[in-house]
Amino acid sequence: MDQVTDDWEVVVIKRRGRSSVAMIDADELSSLMETEYSFRSPKNAARQNKAIEQTMAGKGERISIAELRKELGSERSKGK
Repeated sequence: MDQVTDDWEVVVIKRRGRSSVAMIDADELSSLMETEYSFRSPKNAARQNKAIEQTMAGKGERISIAELRKELGSERSKGK
């Protein structure tokens, strides 16, 4: 289990006569599910793909995580 959480590895568990199962870090699973959900809407998927293309083309503005949190009003207080 440490390999899964520490290294973000997916471990496949093969079972005799039954379907295999995969063990994945809960945060990684949550992130994958959120990404899948956000791409369900074709309009939203197109918007996100356009943003990815623009980013890959070097367009856009770089800001730090702290600046982004401040801009979105989600700054963390010290100690958290």
